[in-house]
Amino acid sequence: MSCRFLRVLRPKSGIYVVNESTLVTDADVRAWTTACAKQIREHVAPAYGKTPVRVQFLSRTSHAPRGAWVLVVLDDADQAGALGYHAETADGRVYGRIFARPCLQYGVAVSTTGSHEIVETFCDPDVDQWRDTGRGFAVAYEAADPVEGDSYSIDGVLVSDFVLPAWYGGTNGDGSTRTRWCTEAGPLQPFELAPGGYYVRRLPDGSEEQVFGKAANRGYIAAKRHQLARTRRRGI
Repeated sequence: MSCRFLRVLRPKSGIYVVNESTLVTDADVRAWTTACAKQIREHVAPAYGKTPVRVQFLSRTSHAPRGAWVLVVLDDADQAGALGYHAETADGRVYGRIFARPCLQYGVAVSTTGSHEIVETFCDPDVDQWRDTGRGFAVAYEAADPVEGDSYSIDGVLVSDFVLPAWYGGTNGDGSTRTRWCTEAGPLQPFELAPGGYYVRRLPDGSEEQVFGKAANRGYIAAKRHQLARTRRRGI
């Protein structure tokens, strides 16, 4: 079996965030990494019935432990307009990139982009899960996309909102019935998009297409879907 089909369930030693950007300070990145760690530990993992993983800031002069997933913050994108992505190597090692300059140009907090990538990687690291809507199509299991553009604060740091298993018609691990974490933004029905959200849907013939909320920033969303983005690599 090719190693590209090996299923990656969780990092062996955690998710580590390294700052290589000149536009955000180590103190900034350390603060939002701490907030993302709390988000995974106290919000995402219980809601999804999963064991949390370590999320930790790592100095650029240090080495990540073996088996870690490493997300690096850089100034500029490796493709014009890209904001960030998470991907994996041929042997299943998950990694990510966050690009500070285009985030700032779009008016998006770098912390929310980082949170988005961490949440979605944690929920579906192999980016191969779909959920049937019962409406003639399935939607990609991407926890932050349906509420794209919505955020909330953890200890003064903006992090990405995310949908819960109930949004997909499932059962929340924490026993709640709500479909999104940030209830202040308004409730959603299963498979309903927030105004700024979107999802990828798969039709019975195997083709895929994007569906957008009524106020979705399509330029921003397009910038997230460059050639290495996991949402572009779904199904590979």
